Amino acid sequence: MTARATRAGPADFLEGVLRRALGDAALAVLEVEGVGGGCIHHAVRVRTTRGDWFAKWNDDCAPDLFPSEAEGLRALRKAASGLAIPEVLVALHPGELHPACIVMEYLPPGAETGGDDVRLGRGLAAIHARL
Repeated sequence: MTARATRAGPADFLEGVLRRALGDAALAVLEVEGVGGGCIHHAVRVRTTRGDWFAKWNDDCAPDLFPSEAEGLRALRKAASGLAIPEVLVALHPGELHPACIVMEYLPPGAETGGDDVRLGRGLAAIHARL
């Protein structure tokens, strides 16, 4: 996938996944943009008529990989650590119409600010104290 892609391509299944997850048959994918940071899964920002989402998928992975990741992310959010943990919309085992995938809230990259490492350390300590 190129850095910028239109609707056509390997991410076509995402429109149906998002429509079902949000209960919105009129939802439309406007743009799919590849994002960096991963070499194992496809990772994209999906711009839709219902906002932006982050999606990952893999055609050849353990079937429970993304549902397990979703469970972990939900536990991290529940810990209320003050860290930005994305909210999972849907995580699916592979199916006839889609590969194994996870779709979550899109968190845009933020600018580095002084003290990020301290905030991260405190957030991780809070998670460990609550889990």
